[in-house]
Amino acid sequence: QRVADPMALRHRHGGPAAGVHVADDTPVADDDVRADEEDEEVHASAVRSKAHASNRNLDAEPPASCPPGQGQSLTEYVGALQGFISQLQLEDVYRYWSKLQDWLGQVPAIALQTAQANLPPSVTNLYFGAKGPPLTPEQQQALEDFIVAEVAVPYVHDEHWDMLIQLWELSFPGTEVRPEQHDAQWKRLGFQGMDAATDFRSAGLLSLKVLLHFAQNYPDRYHEVMMRTQGKTAEESYPFACAAINITFMLTDIAKLRRPGEPPSQDPEAPGPRATFARLLEHGKLEAFLDVAVTCLLALDSEWVRQNGTYMRFPFIIKAVRERAAAALKNPSVTTADMFGRQIGVDLYRSDVT
Repeated sequence: QRVADPMALRHRHGGPAAGVHVADDTPVADDDVRADEEDEEVHASAVRSKAHASNRNLDAEPPASCPPGQGQSLTEYVGALQGFISQLQLEDVYRYWSKLQDWLGQVPAIALQTAQANLPPSVTNLYFGAKGPPLTPEQQQALEDFIVAEVAVPYVHDEHWDMLIQLWELSFPGTEVRPEQHDAQWKRLGFQGMDAATDFRSAGLLSLKVLLHFAQNYPDRYHEVMMRTQGKTAEESYPFACAAINITFMLTDIAKLRRPGEPPSQDPEAPGPRATFARLLEHGKLEAFLDVAVTCLLALDSEWVRQNGTYMRFPFIIKAVRERAAAALKNPSVTTADMFGRQIGVDLYRSDVT
């Protein structure tokens, strides 16, 4: 058993050990001297590091400065994270611990986005199923904003009459006489009754925006389709404005875009279309939805012509369009209105100039 060196005790505590008489000229062991020097150096180094850490900034930008969903691939994100971590010292780990946990927690979501962007749909569908990858916070927010700002807004004559008159003028340019709010002329545009506001109840202001978007952005095709409301007989005509209203409601119903206050849908088929609309709205905003609705109107018109449609067959024709639209919206690879159109066989961006 090793016996403590009295001189070492005196050296460590600044004086002789209690009850021990030590001569001043007693030599001190070399091992104990080196141990003391090492202890002092460690303490001094810790003090210097602490002072240095408080006065320095890391050169690298934290990965969170370029958040997921803003163009970063998994490789880029992990590379940025690795570069940042490589500069950390021990004291930095404690300072950045909570942020490091947040940044590392983003890796799975970015991996999903990278897989969706780079793998073919046949592979991503096997992994994610029909609904596709989970929505990012930005996509979920875009969907919620769309529901509140567009789906939930009713048409009201006192607030939106000017928009309805603008649609009339685009539909019948050069016509000096404008219809009143209660007027049989509204049937020329394909409304069912004398008051257009009655027909707008099912899809609200959003359906009027669909009609205006169609007329303003694709005028030649708009007039080509709109004039089918002027068939040789009432049986050969279809209600164009009502068709647009039905299409608008159909799209919101496929994805179960419930208005605020309505109970959430339990339809197992809804998550796929909801995810597709979220991706469309994130990049294309409202115009993306309006283009999808116009594409469906063109599909309905094509089906009407193909079947030599009659007024009585209108419900069956719109049902056929609904089935095609629902199938396209369930496809996780659909991220633009153009891709949606190709899925249902409609070239929305065909040139109107011949």
